[in-house]
Amino acid sequence: MQFGIMDDEQQHQLEKDVASHNYSNLQIQQVGPIYGKTLQLQALQALCISFIGMSIVVFLLFRTFIPSFAVILSAFSDIMIAAAFMRVAGIELSLGTLAALLMLIGYSVDSDILLTNRVIKRRGTVDEKVSKAMHTGITMTTTTLAALASMYIVSTFSYLVIPSFTQITLLSQISIVLIAGLFADMMNTWLLNTGILRWYAMKPEFRGRYNR
Repeated sequence: MQFGIMDDEQQHQLEKDVASHNYSNLQIQQVGPIYGKTLQLQALQALCISFIGMSIVVFLLFRTFIPSFAVILSAFSDIMIAAAFMRVAGIELSLGTLAALLMLIGYSVDSDILLTNRVIKRRGTVDEKVSKAMHTGITMTTTTLAALASMYIVSTFSYLVIPSFTQITLLSQISIVLIAGLFADMMNTWLLNTGILRWYAMKPEFRGRYNR
């Protein structure tokens, strides 16, 4: 259970109430504002390092600026939209939501690399390759969304059906952030990234290479 800021009287009352129930294996910990800000700063640094590492791997994989840039731009847009959703929904940056953002980088890059790899390295027309990649990618994403929706419902509303259950805030926040990010990923991958790749592959100097 996680609580907001308490004064000394509220904290002593909480400790008294908890001690009166004789719970086993119970710990009460405090995180001060300075330490909390330090953790948030370290979390943001970890997110930036992960994103930079992903960008390097993408450039090494394709070794071409525009397709690599499209993948990175799409992933960056996913993170920004998910972060904006967290701001609007009042979800704080914590170790749990940081994990969701890191997972979102992986999900985003997965679908973008699938699309880019099909368009650049497979034979056939651009439209055929995009269509096949879209079929596979949307199937993958909708499957993940179904699992995340189930996790969100169970972790958020299960106590309405079974009163003895409690809301699992961490899983609820992780799942809703990922759901928002994956909806953004579908838009960024199949509109933004696809548009850039289509333009790139249809340029006169590359048309013969990609339409054979």
